[in-house]
Amino acid sequence: MRVGLVMAGCGAPDPVSPALLSEAARAVGAGPDVALSARSGGRGAGPTVPEALMLLRRAKVDRVVVASTHLVAGEVHSRCALDAARASALFPELLLAPPLLSGERDVRAVAAALGEALPPRPGRALLLAGHAGAAASLAHLSLEHALWAAGRTDARVGDPRSLAQTPLPEGVHEVLLAPLSMGLGVHARRDFLGGLRSDLESRGLAVEAREACLLDLPTVRELLLAHVREARPLPGARPSGPAAGGSVPAGSGRMGPAPAIPGSASAASGPARFPLFVDLAGAPCLVVGCGTVGGRRARALLAHGARANVVDPRGCGPEGARRLARAYEPGDEEGMRLVVASTDDRGVNELVARRCRDAGIMVCVADAPAEGSFAFPAFCETDRLVAGVVSRTGEHSLVAAAAAVAREGIGWAEGAWEALA
Repeated sequence: MRVGLVMAGCGAPDPVSPALLSEAARAVGAGPDVALSARSGGRGAGPTVPEALMLLRRAKVDRVVVASTHLVAGEVHSRCALDAARASALFPELLLAPPLLSGERDVRAVAAALGEALPPRPGRALLLAGHAGAAASLAHLSLEHALWAAGRTDARVGDPRSLAQTPLPEGVHEVLLAPLSMGLGVHARRDFLGGLRSDLESRGLAVEAREACLLDLPTVRELLLAHVREARPLPGARPSGPAAGGSVPAGSGRMGPAPAIPGSASAASGPARFPLFVDLAGAPCLVVGCGTVGGRRARALLAHGARANVVDPRGCGPEGARRLARAYEPGDEEGMRLVVASTDDRGVNELVARRCRDAGIMVCVADAPAEGSFAFPAFCETDRLVAGVVSRTGEHSLVAAAAAVAREGIGWAEGAWEALA
């Protein structure tokens, strides 16, 4: 099996340094000729992520690992995930690596590395300046909390605008300023070390700027490579483009059309879906047809407390479900709270949908969502939060990419809430 690597970054002139790209290629077993640096932002040289994926397809690569040098699952990393999902039909196997800060353990490891590299000094505060944005702000909160928990109450983490105004501990007259970024490009030098430094000096503070990035720290570098080795398939991704022998239309450089903005003139038409979270504890539910989709639906219903009944001639179904080893019979839906029609027979699914609609029973139709009265979402859950993602137009790979980002986002939100509680 031939393995290829696409590693995305925002550096210049190279999006990813040749040394890091070489290390990441060795980590996943990719040859140097199929280990590509791609730009996910900025003005550096090199191909975009979709362009790099097309180059690997032409090189007849079997397995592709898409990784990035991004700190969090923010907007830029999300674009990489979406591009990877859209290219899933081009390769037998396509994997996506998580960003650097993908969980509490990552945050603690980075905080420890920063604390060791930037030791405290009486009368001096440590300011770590990163990008603005919702995902970045949650990461900043978590990282600052981890630093404080390790005794570094002199540390402040945020974007340049917030740090320029942040109150500092009493008796602090000096600042050690360092960029919280994976590279030290023009943006980091100008905004993190230049503009912010001027703002702090205007407050009468003596500022020492440390021109180093996170990837200069061996612990952080190894953590990033560990994430590259841990790359996994996008959850629930399905082919969204042409088969491996087909062609991709030219255009903007992306694998397929860009996602529409809901409510805009260019938004794709589709049924309006109201997000409704229902208590199914003890509720009788029916799954007609237990293939890959039906089995997944039945397991989800069981996980949320429903009494799942599965009708399939093969008698299959997840443990805990009531299995009926026969074909669907009209009337099976009677008394059910909701029904999933997921057979490989279009006529059966249509019959189930029609009977459920006539009886006022909520029904989801796997092969024709418009015939159903509800859509089964991709679940994004933590201990305290639950979210669901559906597509207006049946774009499964888009749902998979969005759900992967949403899982990261609500995980960060819960962690930040716990840190501030």
